[in-house]
Amino acid sequence: MEIRACQPLVLMLLVGSLVACGGGGGNAPVIAPEDASAGGIWTGTMTVTATGVPPATQNILGLVSETGQFHFISDDGAQYFGTLTISGRNATSKFVGVPSPGATFVDGSVSGTGTLNGTIQERATLTATAVFTTANNAVSNVSMTVQYDRSYEVNSSLAAVDGNYTAKGSPPGTDTITISNGQFSYADNTGCLANGTVSIIDARYNLYNVEFTFANCSTPGQNGLQLQGLLTIYATSNPNLLVFAVHGTVQGTPVAASFGYERT
Repeated sequence: MEIRACQPLVLMLLVGSLVACGGGGGNAPVIAPEDASAGGIWTGTMTVTATGVPPATQNILGLVSETGQFHFISDDGAQYFGTLTISGRNATSKFVGVPSPGATFVDGSVSGTGTLNGTIQERATLTATAVFTTANNAVSNVSMTVQYDRSYEVNSSLAAVDGNYTAKGSPPGTDTITISNGQFSYADNTGCLANGTVSIIDARYNLYNVEFTFANCSTPGQNGLQLQGLLTIYATSNPNLLVFAVHGTVQGTPVAASFGYERT
């Protein structure tokens, strides 16, 4: 992919398991606990353990919507995405994982799938364990602990993300993104383009849906590639930082990438 990935970002895990059930004495009614929200921007660490390989710990960043859609990205650019099913304070998910663009997992795989179980303390902490199996059947166990970032609690609006952005760390004019009234456009200095939309998920929170399609690109398989995912903006940073994580498929194989762009 021509569009530039942002490092650092984070690996996935998330939550899962059975809902706890409250009880009462005598004929008192049983009241099921209200389902927690896993929505948020989450930061923390995850540790991956596999046979014959020393345990490895990385920082992770998670974007999770109020509807349970999630993208978790690791320091090495690997990304894990799916949708959480929440019951009480517990959640489960089946997810897909891919390495950063152009890379592979340790066994040479370019994708994998996993299952996770975890516990949510709403707007506070999220802990989880997961089992991840690559396409070449290498199995690893993952544990994760992340903390809630209150930057999620900024109202979202199309006006808030309007602007021009340049790939973080790049000279002005190299890779650019323009967002105007929900319309997303990307261009690089080779003429590769992408166009799509940014939309609000829940106006109370700083998270958006983003989707776009590539055209006029020289990289094989990139033209017509459709990517979709989640986007947030760190308005407190100077300059503002637009961060988004997206995924799609190329000839049936899942791909994903994460990006950081600075407002210009």
